[in-house]
Amino acid sequence: MGSVLSRRIAGVEDIDIQANSAYRFPPKSGNYFASHFFMGGEKFDTPHPEGYLFGENMDLNFLGNRPVQFPYVTPAPHEPVKTLRSLVNIRKDSLRLVRYKDDSDAPVEEGEKPKVQYGVEFTFDADARVAITLYCQAFEEFSNGMAVYSPKDPSMVSETVHYKRGVSQQFSMPSFKIDFSDWKEEDLNFDLDRGVFPMVIQAVVDEGDDCLGHAHVLLAAFERHVDGSFSVKPLKQKQIVDRVSYLLQEIYGIENKNNQETKPSDDENSDNSNECVVCLSDLRDTLILPCRHLCLCNSCADTLRYQANNCPICRLPFRALLQIRAVRKKPGALSPVSFSPVLAQTMDHDEHSLDRQVYATRQVSGSPFLKPFSLRAAVRVVSPLQQRRHTLPASEFRNLTPQDAISVFEIEREAFVSVSGECPLILDEVLNFLSQCPELSLGWFEEGQLVAFIIGSGWDKERLSQEAMTHHVPNSPSVHIHVLSVHRHCRQQGKGSILLWRYLQYLRCVPGLRRALLICEDFLVPFYLKAGFKEKGPSAISVSNMQFHEMEYTVGGQAYARRNSGC
Repeated sequence: MGSVLSRRIAGVEDIDIQANSAYRFPPKSGNYFASHFFMGGEKFDTPHPEGYLFGENMDLNFLGNRPVQFPYVTPAPHEPVKTLRSLVNIRKDSLRLVRYKDDSDAPVEEGEKPKVQYGVEFTFDADARVAITLYCQAFEEFSNGMAVYSPKDPSMVSETVHYKRGVSQQFSMPSFKIDFSDWKEEDLNFDLDRGVFPMVIQAVVDEGDDCLGHAHVLLAAFERHVDGSFSVKPLKQKQIVDRVSYLLQEIYGIENKNNQETKPSDDENSDNSNECVVCLSDLRDTLILPCRHLCLCNSCADTLRYQANNCPICRLPFRALLQIRAVRKKPGALSPVSFSPVLAQTMDHDEHSLDRQVYATRQVSGSPFLKPFSLRAAVRVVSPLQQRRHTLPASEFRNLTPQDAISVFEIEREAFVSVSGECPLILDEVLNFLSQCPELSLGWFEEGQLVAFIIGSGWDKERLSQEAMTHHVPNSPSVHIHVLSVHRHCRQQGKGSILLWRYLQYLRCVPGLRRALLICEDFLVPFYLKAGFKEKGPSAISVSNMQFHEMEYTVGGQAYARRNSGC
């Protein structure tokens, strides 16, 4: 690789790199990242091995082939970070191909199918005048901070179309058609070694010198189907602001996709709630990195730091937690002049903003002018035609009572009937445990109906024995988890792992409790290992000649970190 020279001037690092040197991950030698990075005004060491905090490491290769000068001075630790204004955005979900039959007068031989060509259509939003150009089979280079695309053939670039500012604008250019009959299979997909993008959509802000160096780029590839037709799939989106290229990454769980054209989904797997997936009460405001699931409230995220480092949605390990809080002016409040739109990203308790009328400061929690609200509401565009959906009260967690025994038994009987036709617990045992130790049970209720539950009892020995299946030992240091069950209509939604997560947090608040024990079959061992349990070996308990593994979860040592737990 070429020589790299750097110097520090007023907080800005100036990079000089040879033009023929490609800056790719992983690098041929040395490190890709610096020794540290800044976020939310604070300094953090780069993890080892090197890793991209906001996605996959290979995503870095979509940024560009060499470093650029960063035009902003790093703010002081107590100053908020200002937002970067996005003047144009292509809605990647709207990108599609439109088929056109060849309307030329050229004769078609007998038995030969007429040539099919494809046009490109999509929807975009622009807060300024914009010029849009399409490229096919194009190379990317950066010149003076701006992306320049060069197609392999001059015929593979469209004319530039100019649009005025406006939202939900439709792009369609019937004059520019793609003929895939001349394309090789390798041309349809992006190959990093070749460096050729199958399709590039470049939208450059056309507002003169005031917005020079501002553009939006969508990189896409094509798919060939078995019937010979083609479709387009977005790869990545980039936003270029002040001649610096930023890679756009999705935040999963931030967007409410119900609109006036889509009826509220009755799909049991849909999730349009704003609540934390663990406590189901506080608003979700914390992002898990690098998987980018926005699924936790700040309190549950704080507890997560003291446990196994796995995302409760995808169960992948995480490297950081990023809180993003949306706040707005209280009705009738006069906001101080110093309040201005900012985006303050932080690893701890700093405040954030997201939209045109969303404000944030580091002292927002004590401000009389601002109040927090749903992050999803902050980024949602509501149509005047959209119908409001009325729902019953939110889901809740609570201890089970003997009155819940019938519902518990019905769910358990349907879910846990073994090959011999027996249930792990009979109704009398359910009533017994819910009467003696209801505080060691937890039920998940949606719209008043039980959808999942856990039943436990006290135990005072190191290992579980057959006696533990029917006995409760009060004031014991261990809890024996008898059963975790989810209603058949609510399976494959992650409810089991979420309920177990919540139950283990609840156990941390039970005085004197040090560990949780359970037995499970072979196929469930990985599930409990991901939840933080450790395997203790074969269990002495047998049910209908079935063999089990005994698992243990340690509560002691981590149990009394109760900050923000509400216990």
